[in-house]
Amino acid sequence: MARRTLIAWLTVAAFAWSPVARAGERGTLHSARPMSAGKAVVGADLGFPWLTVGFAYGLPAPVDLRAQVRTAWGHLQRAGLGARFGLLLDERSALALQVDLDAWLGAPVDVRWRMLTGQHDVTLGAGLIYSWQVPEGVVLTVEGRLQALGTRSAPLEPLGGLRPWLAAGPGALLRLGAEWPVGEALWLALDLGLHLHLARFDPAVVAPVFSAGLAYSL
Repeated sequence: MARRTLIAWLTVAAFAWSPVARAGERGTLHSARPMSAGKAVVGADLGFPWLTVGFAYGLPAPVDLRAQVRTAWGHLQRAGLGARFGLLLDERSALALQVDLDAWLGAPVDVRWRMLTGQHDVTLGAGLIYSWQVPEGVVLTVEGRLQALGTRSAPLEPLGGLRPWLAAGPGALLRLGAEWPVGEALWLALDLGLHLHLARFDPAVVAPVFSAGLAYSL
């Protein structure tokens, strides 16, 4: 019995200190845990409606800086910058605050593109992300984010006067994600979410988002 107990404890210890099991402690592209200081990760995701290339770089504090470029249907481009701040971090879970700002590189003029993408000229977002790592090394993530949407294409209202230079309204993002380690530095990612756009000028009340991709820690 004592021998079996010793073997069991050694197995657990070996798993806990293995590269795959502890990879989530260094941070990933989509999870709540910021990248470690001086470490970077780059990834690409393909889904609806975007093909996205993202990058994150860790700072000395539990903070990382992020950038991404997205394209849809070959002629819609969007870029964004952001930062992720670690609030509560332990070996298996993390809670973070993320803020970001993104905008069109070439603004679509057709309302159909705004309906399909659920995006406007400018989006400012801030929200909480929580991640936890299950024993198989998979990192699961839940995100809730409030957004401020800005558009220069708001519809005119009868007797409403001049069109504002930038009309603003609220929105939200709900996201579920999972990342699987495929070795020590390579991750497979899957995301599923909803953009909830509540602004009166928004033609898309709900815009679905899903993607699958790969990320590599540098």
